[in-house]
Amino acid sequence: MIIVLLTVFNKTRKFTYYLVCVVFGLTGIFLLALGLYSLHPAIGNNLNIIWTFPAFLGIILKNKYREYFKFSYAILIILISLNWFWFPQELSLTFIPWFIMIIIVMLINTDFKVLKIFSKS
Repeated sequence: MIIVLLTVFNKTRKFTYYLVCVVFGLTGIFLLALGLYSLHPAIGNNLNIIWTFPAFLGIILKNKYREYFKFSYAILIILISLNWFWFPQELSLTFIPWFIMIIIVMLINTDFKVLKIFSKS
């Protein structure tokens, strides 16, 4: 939860955003590579790719699209959290703090003016 505290400060906000994107993006690529090249039955149907792999898009996308990505990625994590018990794969309860951290980091870094959400027209 130190990462969440670092997100609150303006000086370390960008660093923590990129740190979260790189760590979860690399995890997603690792799971994707294992799923594609491993013959082990437990790895083949791993749905953790859904919430880890898109993190790399936060680094690759341009600034305009990056704001949409941050908001939609936070919504994706919220939807996964709400549909926890209907997922075909059982997710560990240890993911809950990670999900909360991703949601906080993405929403704090989102510029809602660019999204034109909550703005007066």
